[in-house]
Amino acid sequence: MTSSHGTDVRRVVVAFAAVQIRPRRDDDLDDLVGIAAAVQADSGYPHRSVTDLAAFVARPGAALAAWVAEDGGEVVGHVALHPTGSKEMSTVVRAAIGDGVPFGVVSRLFVSPAVRRRGTGRVLLETCTADALARDLVPVLDVSIHFGPANALYRACGYEPIGTASVPLRDGIVFEENVYRFVGG
Repeated sequence: MTSSHGTDVRRVVVAFAAVQIRPRRDDDLDDLVGIAAAVQADSGYPHRSVTDLAAFVARPGAALAAWVAEDGGEVVGHVALHPTGSKEMSTVVRAAIGDGVPFGVVSRLFVSPAVRRRGTGRVLLETCTADALARDLVPVLDVSIHFGPANALYRACGYEPIGTASVPLRDGIVFEENVYRFVGG
């Protein structure tokens, strides 16, 4: 089965659990908001200044594509491909890959704390990366410098750091993040 952009809907065996990756649907939003709230409470992502989790997950028109992971029919994770990121992140990307080179931002990757460390995040990341490449976009992403496991995952999946960005948030805090580009792996 394929999405409208040719992306395979994948069924993958991940750490003894069958995880299915499929395109996000509108009726997934309530589940995803609940997962995002649990992730926010557990790890601080998204940053506490994000209070409208529904808009964070699925702001209308923001994503080129988005996917969910299901485990036993239950939504347990999410990732989206966005056409752009913050201006600070985009500046780092353009300096590294060149002006005019099209890129896609792997974004909103999160997995329920109840099923972490089973490979679900990796499969979501691989799905989004493959879709960006199929669109002839350079896959890039940004992540807090403080999120060690996420930074390790990205490096293990073929992303290399290309710089850091300082992104000012609404509450006056400056969010320091690593910026990565996919180089294969």
